[in-house]
Amino acid sequence: MTCTQCGSQNPDVAGQVGFCCNCGASLSKLEGTWSPALASTSSAPLSISAGKETDIVGSRTESPLPYIWGNIQGWIQIVWGIAVGLLALVSLYRGLSSFKMRIALLGSALLYLLTGIGILRKRSYSLVLVFICMILTVVMYYQVLFLLPSRAELLPVGRALYWILSFFYYFRRRRDLKPGW
Repeated sequence: MTCTQCGSQNPDVAGQVGFCCNCGASLSKLEGTWSPALASTSSAPLSISAGKETDIVGSRTESPLPYIWGNIQGWIQIVWGIAVGLLALVSLYRGLSSFKMRIALLGSALLYLLTGIGILRKRSYSLVLVFICMILTVVMYYQVLFLLPSRAELLPVGRALYWILSFFYYFRRRRDLKPGW
């Protein structure tokens, strides 16, 4: 059977499967249809190449997954980093906080900015930075829990869950992340 798309000659079995072995186009006479009566008992279409049956669905290049949450979180981190950086600068000029607090605010601003940029650029270092943010938030959670047990309203439960879920999200998507800066 000859493919109408690429012109290659297919074995007779390919006509039963319904797809061209070379380009994967439908071998149906009617455009876009394929008769299930001619199909093999397999649920996935098969390709015959060099006498072996292979799953066409697994061999096709799939479109990348949408990165909606990554874009949202990346921009949130950048805006949050800028806000924390401005807060640190205001406290520096007005003398409202101690030196340690200003250093912590500037460090947090830098961490949030780098995390947001890494997430938006889909870089592998963003997974490491998300892990660092998660660990710092969990440590802060347990500090408040044990040092100030009477101030339960200060527990960063939502923030801890945000970073934990974010870490697992990026850990599952780690193959989509590119190396480098």
